[in-house]
Amino acid sequence: MEAKSVWDADGWRASANRIFGPISCRPYDAEFSAWATQREFSPDLRVSRIETGAQLLDRPAALIDAGQAQELLVLMQLNGQSTLIQRGRAVSIGEGAVAICEGDVPFRFELPTPQQSLIVLQLSRSLAGLPAHMVSQASAHRIGADVPGQVALRGLVYGLQSPQLALSAGAGVGVGAALARAAAEVFSAVVRGLLAQRGPEVGERLKRLAALRSSLREQLADPELTVEQLAAQHFLSPRQVHALFAEEADTPAAFLRRTRLQHAERLLLQRDQTGMTVAAISRESGYSDSAAFIRAFTRERGRSPVRWAESRRGGSGSRETRER
Repeated sequence: MEAKSVWDADGWRASANRIFGPISCRPYDAEFSAWATQREFSPDLRVSRIETGAQLLDRPAALIDAGQAQELLVLMQLNGQSTLIQRGRAVSIGEGAVAICEGDVPFRFELPTPQQSLIVLQLSRSLAGLPAHMVSQASAHRIGADVPGQVALRGLVYGLQSPQLALSAGAGVGVGAALARAAAEVFSAVVRGLLAQRGPEVGERLKRLAALRSSLREQLADPELTVEQLAAQHFLSPRQVHALFAEEADTPAAFLRRTRLQHAERLLLQRDQTGMTVAAISRESGYSDSAAFIRAFTRERGRSPVRWAESRRGGSGSRETRER
């Protein structure tokens, strides 16, 4: 077990990055102090006890390395109150409550008052063994005692960080792996229990998102289409539209951009039959002018539209075709 007393912001930043990986720490006052202990039971399971002053922990996309471990965090509040913001959702976590955070998805964790106490369980995604869509639906939701398995998960998390749990040197590896599997099983049961409770709500939100995506596909040729117009068509607010896409780590603009480029790809591959020019394809794909289309396509696909189509057909094309 590692124990580290930290009495300044710089020391805590170093400790937090060592314990949790790349993360931004912003204390709210000059008298900030914190300490943390961490136990590693296996490469798939670690548990930390944290006592901290008021601060903001932030992991934007820029701090997420594709090569770093994909972890799921179970946040258990012992004292104080915190707020987890992820996938467009904000959940308040009070004493005795639990929330799940995806460590490899951007998030913010606000601890607005001093004397905060919490336990963080870090579990690898691979050991949890849950489909990504289930975890994404369960993250950033308050998990109270009414969720099946929550009490067992709290007891397990609290017991794992207790100094009274001592592993002998000889039994450490095998027992640690067994504890990691047990934690994964309880975690999985809690996620399934939470989603079962939220089933009707989740189903309705997925239907709304599917309808929004369908509308964007149908209107992809309109270069003037806005989120405000899309929201009005579905009797939603722009904020609700953004929140629905954020639950899938997406945005309306990013989805529309991908959809337009995919549509343009299909038209480019059909040019020999249709005779469409690049300018016509750009208009059909929702771009106001061909120059903007060519820049966007080249930025995403690494080559111009015509050269991309030629590479897919396996030919170089004539000079006249390339210039059209």
